[in-house]
Amino acid sequence: MTGPPRHRTRLGPRQRILKTRDFRAVYRGRARAADGRLVAYARASGREVTRLGVSVGRRCGGAVERNRLKRLLREAFRRARRD
Repeated sequence: MTGPPRHRTRLGPRQRILKTRDFRAVYRGRARAADGRLVAYARASGREVTRLGVSVGRRCGGAVERNRLKRLLREAFRRARRD
């Protein structure tokens, strides 16, 4: 038995920071917050759309662990965006 169809919305390219130059601009913005495990950088873009870029260092584990963490962070951002 199958349930109702699941509609998955994802972050499209307009909602993601993908290019190295965009990441560098955010890092240079100097607005940051940290809690010991996570560091978040922010920068006003002047755009109508809020964008997210995720960069996970090797200290967080192997590729599988890093990719899972990135997926979870993107999903949390996507869900919070609706609120």
